Amino acid sequence: MKHLCFLLAVARILSPLATRAQTADAYSVQASGLFTQLGGSAYAGLDPGGGLELQARCRVNACRNLWGIIAPAKEIGGSPWTVGVGYQITYHQLSNFQGDELLSGVFLEPRYALDFDSDVVFPYLSTRGTWLRQKLSSGAVTGSATGTTAGVGGGLLVKLNYNVLIDLGARAGYTWFGDFRLVDNNTGVARTGPAGAGYNLVVRLGLAIGYRGAAPGR
Repeated sequence: MKHLCFLLAVARILSPLATRAQTADAYSVQASGLFTQLGGSAYAGLDPGGGLELQARCRVNACRNLWGIIAPAKEIGGSPWTVGVGYQITYHQLSNFQGDELLSGVFLEPRYALDFDSDVVFPYLSTRGTWLRQKLSSGAVTGSATGTTAGVGGGLLVKLNYNVLIDLGARAGYTWFGDFRLVDNNTGVARTGPAGAGYNLVVRLGLAIGYRGAAPGR
């Protein structure tokens, strides 16, 4: 029983410390620039490219009280876990032909905050699942394929003020695509086949802005 009481006491101490590795608010929005390196059969002939992503995040215990964003609510306690949903898009040129490809999709990203006893720099670990779409254009030929991506990563949040932070992160992922569809728009001829799979390495630099939620009595 003494050991159990000791562990509970330690957990109570560490939990609020870990929450500092997010914005100090229950909710946040983030915009980031991306640089992406690709590899594998699905991305053969594509150059590295850049893009952007937008996401909205909330602490796990705050996600159950989303009405608190606009309505008076009790103050929401901290949690080292946050969940984000968002949209990403990157642009890539073809290496061997004239043309380009867009990779875009929606994602779900849980994060876990790590505490290193700092009030300025806050590290985190993350995982991401993405529904991804390829859209190719080369002269009169267009094509597309869809797939799913699983990835892991991490990063650093650097505080500028109470609720504004810079986010520097990186992740690695692997995508499994279904069949592609290519169409020659001059002749109308179409063909399909397996699109394959591939990996991606992404570096992200962004800005996160937090929001605590409507306070009681306001």
